[in-house]
Amino acid sequence: MAGTPLERAMARGGVARGPAPELAAFLRAARAQGLRGVVVDLGGAASKPAMLRRLAEALAFPEDFGMNLDALNDSLADLVLAEEGAGLALLLTGWPAQGAGAAAARGRPAAEAILAVLGECASALAGRKRRLVVLAP
Repeated sequence: MAGTPLERAMARGGVARGPAPELAAFLRAARAQGLRGVVVDLGGAASKPAMLRRLAEALAFPEDFGMNLDALNDSLADLVLAEEGAGLALLLTGWPAQGAGAAAARGRPAAEAILAVLGECASALAGRKRRLVVLAP
């Protein structure tokens, strides 16, 4: 598979961890793959409810979004399946694991649980010919 690591991640789908790409490069790579690119800033969100709120706002989930991991999986899958293109690419910034200190340490388990759900959703969608790409530090 040729291309940059970012291009390969976009083509493959699923969760890719590593340094955040430049915003313009992320959006260009998403468009090139027929994906809608969305940046979700989790900076300062040190709890699972706060992170879920940020995701719900960035992705314009319905007002009745359940604010739990099952609802995240269901709402995200519905969103990706409704996309006009090939799917959705998420760039997660401000990841709690990036920071130092007590707030970041408290946020790490929640962030990892959310990332696991995003990965499961991406895997399930791959079988439906839709792609969810999640780039996280």
